[in-house]
Amino acid sequence: MDTFRKFALNIAVFISFFSGLNAQQTYFEGVYSEKKIIINNPLSADLFGTCIHRITINGEIYPFNISDNYLEVDLSLLSIRKGELFSMTIDHESGCVPIIYNKNDFKFKEGVKFISLKADGNKLSWQSQSEVLLSSLLLELKFRDKWVKIAEISSNGMGNQNYEYIVPFLLSGKNQFRISKSNTKQYYYFPVIDMTEQHYKIASNSVTKHINIIKNNKPAVTCYELKDLHGVIVKKGIDGTIDVSNLKNGFYKLYFDTKEEVIIKK
Repeated sequence: MDTFRKFALNIAVFISFFSGLNAQQTYFEGVYSEKKIIINNPLSADLFGTCIHRITINGEIYPFNISDNYLEVDLSLLSIRKGELFSMTIDHESGCVPIIYNKNDFKFKEGVKFISLKADGNKLSWQSQSEVLLSSLLLELKFRDKWVKIAEISSNGMGNQNYEYIVPFLLSGKNQFRISKSNTKQYYYFPVIDMTEQHYKIASNSVTKHINIIKNNKPAVTCYELKDLHGVIVKKGIDGTIDVSNLKNGFYKLYFDTKEEVIIKK
């Protein structure tokens, strides 16, 4: 590699001598797929010499023969590994445009596989394999036979990654969590967490502005659904304080944790 970089430096000095003031740049980014980048290096606009002056990849100059019209760029020579992002800058004369023939071979394709999903108390952990992600991860909990979003977790981006997440609350009984890439429906499920009675309750059944959920006489957060007498959901979410100030006076039924309570809104 030292010999390679020394050669690259010598080539760079040689190229910079011939680079004119009218030089332009072409940029290309992608994910290395172990294939070579195939570039057409056309004649310059004045037909004296070729178009490309210099190729820089991730800040390092890549050596090549400037008289060649057909270039094969091997990213492995710069210790770039499969699945890693790269950025390439091509310095060339104005009036001519280099062509990258196989751009699609390096297209950024999102994908991931999750393994080793574990649940230890309220701590969830998992690993990703061959992760190539821009979007976030979606963590959901099953509540009243429906999946509820608990959190959006930023992805680590590339390669094999380790994740941990501390769940802010658990339900009484069985807790089923699943993780997915936020824009897909491919789900990975954690082992069920079986919890004893969590002793959630509400501070008062008669309210004017807020329903307050407590646990061990302290404010507590959990999943909830609030329905009117017709069974229509008027409020739902994850919280410990439910604002009902905009609801009509009357009777409602609150479902939270594994419990249900009648609420009188005054």
